[in-house]
Amino acid sequence: MELGIELGLRESGLREWRNRRALVLDSQPYRYQQVVSDLAGCDTAHHGNSPERAIRTTRDWLRTASQRSDLPGGTEISGRYSDFLSDLPNDAKRLRLTLHEIVYLDYVYLVTEWLRANAPPAAKAQIPG
Repeated sequence: MELGIELGLRESGLREWRNRRALVLDSQPYRYQQVVSDLAGCDTAHHGNSPERAIRTTRDWLRTASQRSDLPGGTEISGRYSDFLSDLPNDAKRLRLTLHEIVYLDYVYLVTEWLRANAPPAAKAQIPG
């Protein structure tokens, strides 16, 4: 759905959407070509159902697309994601939720709170309060 919205907005003619770049990730290589014929302006990659590979691919794409030199490496980001997942059951329990009861807004809250509590010192100032 998100890809359809992205492609539709590009075709809308709105100036702010014309030159946007996008990364399309799929679990299998080239499967998107069977479903979507025109991904002009989109970079494509597959992750093989590996969160680590998806994280590394996204990080490397963001590094290139943004030209930011301050992004941590994929190994560090994957490690932090693993730490978050390890903490998630207890964090959910504090909200009196099981993992199966977490809805989107709960997840956003849990991610935000985890980042606040576990951000590297240089990044703490950048997390909205």
